[in-house]
Amino acid sequence: MYELKRFAIAWNLMWGLSYIIVAVIAPWISDVSNIFYAFLGTWILLSLGLLHLAHDKLDTVVRVMFFIQGSLMVYGGVESWTGLAIWNVPFNNPEIFQISMAFADLLSAVFMFVLAITKNSRT
Repeated sequence: MYELKRFAIAWNLMWGLSYIIVAVIAPWISDVSNIFYAFLGTWILLSLGLLHLAHDKLDTVVRVMFFIQGSLMVYGGVESWTGLAIWNVPFNNPEIFQISMAFADLLSAVFMFVLAITKNSRT
């Protein structure tokens, strides 16, 4: 379980940074405001920081934060998968991006749920 948790932390670090970078370099990528992308990325990184620093004191709060984020990723993944979210990408077949983004969102949700259900400890 420890290795899965480490992988979940690394994935979420990448995912949080990706949201911030998208907000800066491609604010036109979707109908969702780039401010929301920046907020979500910052929230993910803040949660990771609290996971590392807080341990017993805020463990439940951090786990709830990851659960909420995971739920948002499931919503985003389903929205992309079903075509409700339309991505403004410069590809010939944007529907392939729709599915790949859905997969990435759902994978992110899995790793957020791993952090939500795993008791934080220093070991």
